[in-house]
Amino acid sequence: MFFFIMCIITIVDFMIPDPVPFLDELVLMFLTALSAKTE
Repeated sequence: MFFFIMCIITIVDFMIPDPVPFLDELVLMFLTALSAKTE
């Protein structure tokens, strides 16, 4: 499920010509939450 969400975010990020800082922050938050859960 996590990878599915990441794929959607990545695809949307590529579809939008201008870089979206909000999506990048969202990805960082997801990665932080995931690493916190695995540890």
